[in-house]
Amino acid sequence: MTPDFDDPTKKWGDEEQKGVTWRDFYFLTELIDSLFTDEDLILSERDQLLLKELQIMLRDEGLLPSRDRVVVVAANMAFMRYEKQTGARVRAYICQPNRTFRADSFAFYAEGKIQPLVARVTKSIEELDVRTFTNSNPQSEIVLEEDEKKAVKECYELSEDLRAAESEQPLVLKVVFLSAPDANETIKLDRPIENDLRNQNTQRRYAYTQGQRYTSLSRLLEVVKENKGTSAL
Repeated sequence: MTPDFDDPTKKWGDEEQKGVTWRDFYFLTELIDSLFTDEDLILSERDQLLLKELQIMLRDEGLLPSRDRVVVVAANMAFMRYEKQTGARVRAYICQPNRTFRADSFAFYAEGKIQPLVARVTKSIEELDVRTFTNSNPQSEIVLEEDEKKAVKECYELSEDLRAAESEQPLVLKVVFLSAPDANETIKLDRPIENDLRNQNTQRRYAYTQGQRYTSLSRLLEVVKENKGTSAL
């Protein structure tokens, strides 16, 4: 287990790779996150505290660098909402509260391919009532620029499932603010990256991700240059 972006064992010889499985520290933190959400697993308060402290230690020790890190999110509808928003500087992505993204860049897996827009994460808010721009913690003031409010409002209005469930209760979600498609911070890949992952036994294609996966910007650029698919990531 190392903090590398890409698997360093790929550069080893066949003999050196035998019996070796590589994982980065993101794998460990994602595994910890899955323990917190596993309905069949009951963690004591002490265990939860220790696991959170481990995640904080990994972050503070610099073992989770995010400068080149890209989170690829399964998001057919979210990509449509990102494109249809009109903000010239910032767009909004909304999801369940406190969802973890450990990357500074954000890409969309939609329509069976990684789309060519890699946005920069400019700000994130863990819990925000997307209708009133407030949160449930009175000691934590949320300050939004006018274009950020506009992005949240447009994203909400483009979300038919959220509007269909309208009620007087607060609609608290996580909001990730992303650089707009034409912003200088957004990387434009030369082409989408087609998903070419297949089951080795049945040869049936399966999704690159149904939630989120991490890769590096340098690897995305390299795969596009080599005209390869997601299996090369």
